[in-house]
Amino acid sequence: MGGICMIGSLRRVAVDTDVVTRAQRLFPGFMSLEDYIWDPPIEAAYPRPRDLQIGLRCLTTDRGRLFFGRGGVQEMIPCAFVGGLLSLVQAHDLSPEQRSSYCVMWWFYIRLQARRERLKNTLRHLKSLHDLKTFRDLLARTKWSFDRFCREGRLEARRSGINTPREEDIISYGLARAARDMPLYLENGEVRVLIRLSLFEPVEDMRRYSLITEDQLIERIVKAVEPHLYDSNAKFLSWFAGGHNTLVQQIAKRKTEAGGQLPQELVKSFLVELGWRAHYYVGGCIHAFAKVFRSLLDVPLTAEENRWYERSFFPQTYLGDLPFPLLADRWKWLKAIRSEVRERDDNREAVAVMHRMLAWYHVFATERRENDREQSREITDDSVKYSEDTRGAQSDARSEELRDFAELCEVVFEASCTCGRKEWTPEITTCKGGGANVTLRCGSCGDEWQRTISNDEIGELRDSLDD
Repeated sequence: MGGICMIGSLRRVAVDTDVVTRAQRLFPGFMSLEDYIWDPPIEAAYPRPRDLQIGLRCLTTDRGRLFFGRGGVQEMIPCAFVGGLLSLVQAHDLSPEQRSSYCVMWWFYIRLQARRERLKNTLRHLKSLHDLKTFRDLLARTKWSFDRFCREGRLEARRSGINTPREEDIISYGLARAARDMPLYLENGEVRVLIRLSLFEPVEDMRRYSLITEDQLIERIVKAVEPHLYDSNAKFLSWFAGGHNTLVQQIAKRKTEAGGQLPQELVKSFLVELGWRAHYYVGGCIHAFAKVFRSLLDVPLTAEENRWYERSFFPQTYLGDLPFPLLADRWKWLKAIRSEVRERDDNREAVAVMHRMLAWYHVFATERRENDREQSREITDDSVKYSEDTRGAQSDARSEELRDFAELCEVVFEASCTCGRKEWTPEITTCKGGGANVTLRCGSCGDEWQRTISNDEIGELRDSLDD
């Protein structure tokens, strides 16, 4: 990634007053908060959307400057991707084919973020964590009771300046405390495996199939995509990565292509693999953007500021050669150790603690996902419909839970009806491939709202009900 040239300029933009006020309360030694926007030269305009502002937010305290994404990491990643691609095009005179490869891999990255293989459960509730056998096994190894785990977590959080720890704080700091007694030291090759397992569910190994080569699979994908090349971005995204897309079936059922009709699991595994490889394209662009941005600062970073900056935006071997933003799904889980990893000069011990926490996340999330699937099969049996008008007096508790479930669907999925009263009678039926069909029928206007939700979404809604 060497040879990134200095292009364009940075301009400073004031941050909303309310945001500044909150920052003053949160950060000791607060001095200022402002946005730095990168304006690339006109000749580097490809492929930047006109209304996209590419930049970072700078927090200055009495300890120095910290840079982070404007509007949160989910907004920062696409901006940094575009900024990095702009700088790569400028610095290395990328061919149209090379530019297209980055754009295509961006879509595979987006697709994987929306798939069920992504581990979305934040495991932020103490009760749901305690219900896991793997977590109770960990307590047995540490010879801690559950009460002691909670006590250790609270103490560690308070030592770090969190006066009123939430459950997710207790969990993160409690696990970090336990991990310090059993750090996980890994070789570089093992790190990539761990990072992937902490973000995504394992898929079938493609090597067990000898029906088709990768190049032939890619050719099938290209043929499936070609009719949609001139779709709008929204329409293409819905077709390519939406909840009801048929991309896998379209690729698998091409009987006249080499390999004939393919198992859908093979196609799914290959698309997940492409999505994982796309992380390194996106990470490379974040790196390129961060290098250009740093080169344009009017005041160079100090050694301490630069260490934090590079560990925040540059690929790191202890993150499987990815930059930190691409592990955003695990940031809350790693809250207790994240700053230590980025700030300590010698962070080897902190990295080993982080790796142990990620290994535990993989084990806990895998068990939780299996439990959710089993429970979803139980509560959405094909032959039973849980509706308030068929269960009778014995189902009062169940009906109350379903009403809460309906209210969550209003908030999370924006369920609505014509009259606006939303007097829902909910019904849930299972899907053969997992997940459930949810129907909400309004008793006032008769409108029906329907949605198919995944096992992961069922688990997340259950977490919300637990709240």
